[in-house]
Amino acid sequence: MIGADFDVDAYGLRPMPWATIQTLTPANCEGKFFYCPDAPGGKALILCDGVAFRAFARGTQSKILTTDAAGKVTWTFQLPFATGVVPCVLFGLVNSATYVLDVSMDGDPTNTQAKFMVRQSQNVPQNLATLLLSASYNIFGSTANISGVKIHATAFVPNNS
Repeated sequence: MIGADFDVDAYGLRPMPWATIQTLTPANCEGKFFYCPDAPGGKALILCDGVAFRAFARGTQSKILTTDAAGKVTWTFQLPFATGVVPCVLFGLVNSATYVLDVSMDGDPTNTQAKFMVRQSQNVPQNLATLLLSASYNIFGSTANISGVKIHATAFVPNNS
């Protein structure tokens, strides 16, 4: 179920009937995910926040992306979200390194794509005066080691859409 739906196997989620989930106490399930193929409204991914069970649409998509030489990557969703729906996008670095990387969205996501960019930190000047006089100093200004960085991204429809 990779791409079009949440990657159930990668997260070790096994199907759990909606009737079984309803018998659980939210306070005892905080932070747990459930894969529920028969949830009401065609929902499939259930998250327990300790107070209630939050359902996410079956259209949840997940993918591992790799940055280009400029540290950028565009993720075109395999199945576009409905027109006017802006998905919630969660992301993080897959491969860690001995240098500090910053991954961020490159603009706002749309119903068809999300863009990301990776920046590497550079050394801060040892002389404080040099740093203070250089108002345009960018700690994430280095362009080394930003090609081939892997980003794990997940996009889903927020409950209010």
